[in-house]
Amino acid sequence: TEPKLDFRRIRSDSKR
Repeated sequence: TEPKLDFRRIRSDSKR
């Protein structure tokens, strides 16, 4: 599990 990559993916989804 990588929080760095996870948080980046979640941010992109939230922006949409």
